[in-house]
Amino acid sequence: MMDNHDIEALERRLRAVEDRLSIYNLISAYGPAVDACSIENNAELWTEDSVYKVGGLGEYVGHQGLRDMIEGPFHQDVTNGGSGHVLSLPHVHLDGDRAVATNYAKLFAHRDGVFTLRRLVVSRWELERRDGQWKIRRRTNVLLDGSPEGKALLARTPEGLDASNT
Repeated sequence: MMDNHDIEALERRLRAVEDRLSIYNLISAYGPAVDACSIENNAELWTEDSVYKVGGLGEYVGHQGLRDMIEGPFHQDVTNGGSGHVLSLPHVHLDGDRAVATNYAKLFAHRDGVFTLRRLVVSRWELERRDGQWKIRRRTNVLLDGSPEGKALLARTPEGLDASNT
């Protein structure tokens, strides 16, 4: 027979599993939203005060910034011929209503009948639960081009939110 302590521990474990699944679903929804150039679907994933630092391409703030990114020349060039933002399973640290996740992202683009890898990045996602839903508050991605910045962001994978200064 389980006592209250056992039930509370089980509830905490179940909550952590549900949170991770929600975060996995949130992050995995990013690729289809941006490949479809769906401004609305993409904005639903982010907080209104979000910041997206895209290695080599700039920084986008809030929903308007995300719209500007999707409507911008780089994104339009990549998606007009067909594209796939393919993300790996993230490594997730939970801290109540906040979380941080680290993963890889690959961007494939179709041109002249061939799909080519256009970008390979490491991403650090800072997430918050708002009104019962996980949202992206900040995403930083760095090109994995051998630079010290890419290796440094990869090395932060074991860190939780307290060490977060992206």
